Amino acid sequence: MFTSLEKYKQQAFFDQHPRIYLRTPGGIMRLELFSGMLIRPEEFDEFKRNFDSADEKLAAIRDFKERSTFKTTLTPDPSDRLLTLVTCVYDFPGARFIVIGRLVPLSL
Repeated sequence: MFTSLEKYKQQAFFDQHPRIYLRTPGGIMRLELFSGMLIRPEEFDEFKRNFDSADEKLAAIRDFKERSTFKTTLTPDPSDRLLTLVTCVYDFPGARFIVIGRLVPLSL
């Protein structure tokens, strides 16, 4: 379903498509991407989804940006709502490619 996410391995693709728009029953949302990462199966199982503090979330955001296949000036604030999209890739057995972005509601 999300195979086109793999294109974010390339800086040029990100430069052309830095945002993803999502239509949900609750309205339209914009996902402002700040990281794309190729991860191993053991990383996926342990991938941090919840944070105990703003400092912990900010440290994770910095790590995600450092590991990203593309570079951007966007650094979300710890108070921002983040969304991660995941797809299977075939770089190695069990590989996943994820993109992470700041979720911005546009309409309800």
